[in-house]
Amino acid sequence: MRGWRDDRPLHVVATYNAQGDEEIVVTVYEPYPALWEDEFTSRKR
Repeated sequence: MRGWRDDRPLHVVATYNAQGDEEIVVTVYEPYPALWEDEFTSRKR
């Protein structure tokens, strides 16, 4: 998932546990701008 905190982009990696009917956040990180397109939705090739 991608979100914003003020003007900072954040990526959230999560998983879903169907057995426990819960979503689990694995990690949250600020993407490195040089590796991502302008809106941080896809990596540069």
